[in-house]
Amino acid sequence: MSNDLNKKELFSGSMRNRLLLFIASVLGLIALVFLINHYVKSSSSKSEETLGSARLRSSPDIGSIPGNKVASDEYVKLESVKNKELVKEAEQTGKSAMPTLTRETLKLESFPDVDENNNDNIKNAAQACSEDALIKARAAGVLASELRCKGCSAAALKSAGFSVGELRVAGFSPKVLKAAGYTAKELASAGFSAQALKNAGYSITDLAQAGYNAADLKSIGISDKSLLSSGFSPSELLEAGVTPQSLKASGVNAEALLQSGLSAAQLKAAGFSVDDLKKAGASESQLEASGLLSSAKQSCSEAELKAAHLKGVSAKTFKLKGCSAAVLRAAGYSAGELKDAGFSAGHLKQAGYSIDDLKAAGFGPKALKSAGFTAAELKSAGYSPEALKSAGYSAADLKPLGYSADELKRSGFSAKMLNAAGFSPKQLKSAGFSTQDLLKAGFKPAELMAAGVTADALKAEGVSADQLRQAGVSAASLKAAGFTPSDLIHAGFTRGDLVRAGYTPNELSASGMSYSGHSAVCSLKRAQQARSQGVSAKALVKQGCPVSVLKSAGYNAKQLLDAGMTPQQLKAAGFSAQELYQAGASPEALKAAGYTQSDLLRAGISPSVVKNLGASTSDIRSGCQVEAIHNQLQHGVPAKHFKSLGCSAKTLLAAGYLPEDLHKGGYDSKDLLSSGISPKALKQAGYTASEIEAAQSNGLSAARAKELLKSGMSVDDLKRAGYSAKALLAAGLSPEALKQAGYTASEV
Repeated sequence: MSNDLNKKELFSGSMRNRLLLFIASVLGLIALVFLINHYVKSSSSKSEETLGSARLRSSPDIGSIPGNKVASDEYVKLESVKNKELVKEAEQTGKSAMPTLTRETLKLESFPDVDENNNDNIKNAAQACSEDALIKARAAGVLASELRCKGCSAAALKSAGFSVGELRVAGFSPKVLKAAGYTAKELASAGFSAQALKNAGYSITDLAQAGYNAADLKSIGISDKSLLSSGFSPSELLEAGVTPQSLKASGVNAEALLQSGLSAAQLKAAGFSVDDLKKAGASESQLEASGLLSSAKQSCSEAELKAAHLKGVSAKTFKLKGCSAAVLRAAGYSAGELKDAGFSAGHLKQAGYSIDDLKAAGFGPKALKSAGFTAAELKSAGYSPEALKSAGYSAADLKPLGYSADELKRSGFSAKMLNAAGFSPKQLKSAGFSTQDLLKAGFKPAELMAAGVTADALKAEGVSADQLRQAGVSAASLKAAGFTPSDLIHAGFTRGDLVRAGYTPNELSASGMSYSGHSAVCSLKRAQQARSQGVSAKALVKQGCPVSVLKSAGYNAKQLLDAGMTPQQLKAAGFSAQELYQAGASPEALKAAGYTQSDLLRAGISPSVVKNLGASTSDIRSGCQVEAIHNQLQHGVPAKHFKSLGCSAKTLLAAGYLPEDLHKGGYDSKDLLSSGISPKALKQAGYTASEIEAAQSNGLSAARAKELLKSGMSVDDLKRAGYSAKALLAAGLSPEALKQAGYTASEV
């Protein structure tokens, strides 16, 4: 048994030994592998050292930097110069350039110093934004917005030929564009609002000349008085919704308001007296209708009239006796009975009858308006917008009552009337007005595009590529609208613009335009040089120079018309109707180009011709306001023009014209005498003694002769005027003086 135990112990110990041996073998094997690996790496390292190479702990960021890892500043500068030379060589040969890198990391010194006092950087920036550099950039199709990001000013971009529309798209503000030399009219054509231009510092006169109407300017807070001072007529302000009371407070007299089409009743409501209206030329019938003047009245007892009314005596009987409408109303007569008796709506309103009474009596909207009732009162009485329009109320009168553009359109108001009332292009477009209607109403292409009208629709109505470019439309959009490359080049787009828009080289060649590189790009400076050298406008137009640049360069309207430009294109460039009319454009062409009736009248076109073109009497009368006439005087418009409009001598004198101007304009001496001009002043103005005497209402009296002699008239002048020797002797002349003048002894 002890042997068995010894065997088991031996077997157990043997197993432990074998396990320990196995573990030791594994550990030895691992150590051997590690030693072998270390030996291999060590051999590799020695081999590399034998070859003279360096072992790096990590690879550098850039593996193509020549020289040492840290380059000196001198080395960097030399390599930078060499890199620039490679770039210039590549530009000349049309090849590419591969610069040599000088540092593995970017250093701040690699950038130019942006200090304001660094003259080199200032010089480089100035060169990048020079006129030649910008012309090249524009020719290549670089956008104004890209050049603005490089720091180029609006003035520099303007000189290089960029339009105001392009600069607007680039983000320049109206204030900056004003400082760059753009006019209010140019900014308006680009779609800037009247408020934006006002904030930029443009004057009210600038805004008016830019085409904004009185309603536009009122909407941005400009006072009625300021509008009048800037040349707007009372008629235009009334159309814009200004009340007669406000115009009176702004200094407009009764005569001007009567000429604007207001009734005596409306002027009375505005606070004018009977004397004011009489001086303004109101007739007795107008004054009676207003209730300011009554016929000579006999005693009209209310008690007697009541009794007569009960007996059936007609109101007409008492009207013939001079009894007033107020007394007859108090006596029980109805509005219908007084209407049948011949009383006007104005009489009845003054007597206290309501608008409903007058409506029931059979008075129509027009009579009620003449009586002084407001549009709001007629609306409350149940009259439709159509009835209010037929009564003579304007769209500006009806808009505050809550009528929409659609309702007023259905009532017969035109787009032009609704524009004057202050409706936006978007509202009119939603009301169903066509693009043609909106253009005729005076809206600018930029305004219509903002309202959702497409370039295609504007092109279909004759809007030129030049006008759309001024509105900021891109060459690509104009291409999509169907404009040809030739159209776009004439509008001032460059070859680069056209390439960016998607035109192919074949399309550009087929356009027949010699327009390669940047040589044909017209800057203001180059156009001025060409003009001084005798180059015709036609030649520059053929090269694609825009009308706006040619105008600024000094080419006149006639030269540009002869070069093939249309009145519409010249209007968009800022030429006045007067300039185009004097250059040979017809009134019909000017109207088709978008000039207003007022523009045509100011151009010197006769009222009859303007009326045949569709102008109303009120449009023509609007040219007879003192403010409007004064503005035209500054532009050299002769008095003859205003005589053809029917303007009075008194109005012209108040506007600043001299008696001699009126004499040349065809006004007779009576017109001037009635305006307060003395006989002496008439003589100095060129009127003869007979003309002056014919204007007198006192006959050939001695007193009148004495006055004429004092004014400088000679005895011969008075003899030719028909004065008798007796009258002249009584005036203090001697017999000898009369004999010398040709009077006979018997006459003396």
